Amino acid sequence: MATVMKNRFFQVLDGELGPVLQAFGFAGQEQEWKRHRDPVVNCVEIQVRSDQSACTVNLGVHLTFLPAGGGSIPVDFDTITEADCEIQNRLAWRNEPEHWWGFDSPEESVADLVACFREKGEAYFGKFANFPHPFIDIEPSNLDDKEISTLFPIMTKVRKILLIARVHEHLGDTTNAVRFAQLGKEVAGMAVGPKAAFRDILRRHKG
Repeated sequence: MATVMKNRFFQVLDGELGPVLQAFGFAGQEQEWKRHRDPVVNCVEIQVRSDQSACTVNLGVHLTFLPAGGGSIPVDFDTITEADCEIQNRLAWRNEPEHWWGFDSPEESVADLVACFREKGEAYFGKFANFPHPFIDIEPSNLDDKEISTLFPIMTKVRKILLIARVHEHLGDTTNAVRFAQLGKEVAGMAVGPKAAFRDILRRHKG
């Protein structure tokens, strides 16, 4: 019975969410969709719960000049998934860290999921639509503000600093690239990868 309800859920979801995503400029199928508005990449992934009773929606934001998944390999739009995105979030209604849509009532669950994406998902992606904002609006003094935390809900402070430093370096703003890299180096602690990345930025731009 559970398998039947799950299959019915995804049948309804494909018919309801697919056209909405396409209207917003996404391409994909089944459980993975993505959109490229250079240099911003948006990814949507449907993740099924381990007990096969519900799903959540993962949202990813990436910038094409960044390495994939925080590593060193350049991003490839043809193969990128939400898991590769530097910025990750989950679709949810207000004041929820995440939301799971049950398969037991497919039509109702899908209708709620689609409504949530229309209201919350595309609005979240919209916060990154006007590159280089919001990145260049962030200062060291407001890194921990609630508004900034909602932009990067699962990202550590060190990774936020590295992301912002990389954006400034990409834009040719070496002053702010160095400023954030220096800050990142000071707070990186045992984060070996980010610490090395901060050193690389400083090496390239400090005399």
